[in-house]
Amino acid sequence: TAAVEHRFNEHWRAKFAYIRSQVNDRLHYGMASDPPEPDGTVGLHLRSYSRKNDVDALSFKLDGSHELWGRKHDFAVGFNGAWARQKTPVFHMDLSNLVNVYTWDRQYPQPDWATFDQPGGVDRVSQYGLWAATRLRATEQLSVLAGARWTSWRARSVDAEGTLTDDRKETGVLTPYV
Repeated sequence: TAAVEHRFNEHWRAKFAYIRSQVNDRLHYGMASDPPEPDGTVGLHLRSYSRKNDVDALSFKLDGSHELWGRKHDFAVGFNGAWARQKTPVFHMDLSNLVNVYTWDRQYPQPDWATFDQPGGVDRVSQYGLWAATRLRATEQLSVLAGARWTSWRARSVDAEGTLTDDRKETGVLTPYV
């Protein structure tokens, strides 16, 4: 994480921030997910799960106050965005292992988990927006807040073979408010 703030004067300042996040997970487990047979045998499902997630985010904000119509008013403008890439989890099962739920001691030899690994797909999400807001003080007791946000985002997924499986986006959505 990195952040910088600069004061231009007593009324105006700028802020910039950048964040990078990485998550790498690895999980191995076994479970019996089907009802046992009358004699107590059930298939043991072994699964391996891995995920790698990278996220970059940044923001910029300029805010301050100004005089207009004899009153002090506030104004802010900014940008924020985030870009994420995640290797999608891949589950692998081995259904050839039978155990008896009545006599099983809940012990199982550690398998060679590397044989479970297969390449997974990749998900990418990007989202960003520009915004501006103001607080106009009509009187000491009454202020009007107004602003707008321009937003775009995109989500894409590619499977292990490189085939595009999802591609959605919204571009240039304007959301005004008062």
